[in-house]
Formats: sequence, structure tokens, C-alpha cells
Amino acid sequence: MSASSWYSDSEKLKSRQALSSDKLGDSTEEVTNNGKMSTSGKGKDDSSSREVKSNQRSGPTPPKLAIFDGKSEWKPYFMQFNHIARKYEWSNEQKLDRLIECLRDKALKFVSTRQETVQKDYDMLVQKLSQRFEIKIYLTPLGVSCKRLDSLLMSQ
Repeated sequence: MSASSWYSDSEKLKSRQALSSDKLGDSTEEVTNNGKMSTSGKGKDDSSSREVKSNQRSGPTPPKLAIFDGKSEWKPYFMQFNHIARKYEWSNEQKLDRLIECLRDKALKFVSTRQETVQKDYDMLVQKLSQRFEIKIYLTPLGVSCKRLDSLLMSQ
């Protein structure tokens, strides 16, 4: 390579560096042994690293919700679910989605047999689940006994 062509290449490199530093911020370019340009560093306009999805709430991610299968007690399960829903400011639509995602076995089967209007209304669905799975207390002449409504219905 002659001295004049080396000088010309050097001048081209300087102009490219000036242009690229305007575009890339603190990134640098260097010539490798084979005469090709290589870029290193991060640019000012790295918008992909700053993208935030608009449908996500800022702050911590909600914890993984427990499963409700209809065998465990409804009241403690729903108390915990409701606490998390309030803490993360979920809308009724979000609460409905999350609740249905957590149902399994008897509870899911119960919801699937309800009318579509109940399945799509959070408050109505919670009311139906509470009626079905909440422990009921019945007064008897011998005292107080606790039984699940479903066990009473099965014995008749």
C-alpha cells in the first residue's frame, strides 16, 4: 500500500468515525487487519433496551397465585386472592382472568357448568363459587356442626 493511499484511507476513517460518533454516541470504530470497519460500544439511541410494554404495570411482578381445586377451603383461598388483587390494583376483568386461570378439578368443572353470563362476570362468579365451596355452619339441637354444603347434598 502506498503512502498516499494509506493517507487517503486514514482520512476516510476519520470522517466515518466523526459521522458514526454523531449517530452512535460513545461507540467507536476501528480498522481491523484486513481493512474492514468494526464497531464497539453502545449507542445513545438504543431504544430496544428502553422499550416498556404499555399493558404492563410498573412495579413488582405479582406472586404466583395458588391453585383452587374445590377440595381445599374457599374462604382462605379467596382472602389471599383478593389481597393480591387489591395490592396490584387489578380491574374486575383482570381478576376474572386470573381467578379462572387458578381453578382446577371440581372448581373448574363447577365454573364450566355455569351460564356464560356468570362466567364473564367476576362478582357473580365469586358469589357462585362462595355459595358452592364455602363452609356452612348449621345449628342443630346438639350444638354447632360444620359441614360443606356438597357433603350435605351427597348424604340426601
